[in-house]
Amino acid sequence: MSLPQLVKKVVSHLDLKTDRIISACRRQEITEARSLISYLAINAMGYSASEVTRALSISRVSAGRSAD
Repeated sequence: MSLPQLVKKVVSHLDLKTDRIISACRRQEITEARSLISYLAINAMGYSASEVTRALSISRVSAGRSAD
């Protein structure tokens, strides 16, 4: 599964909008969704933190922290 597909699935499941996930929004439900996507992408799907940061427009530190 590609990262965009993962984002769409998580966004759909959590009833959010994709553009909010990629924006700089810091609302709790958005940051939790980003963390979930980061965790799944890095730990379950084998993507690198760098790939996730580019897909979600977040820092590498944030992606790495979510993976732990």
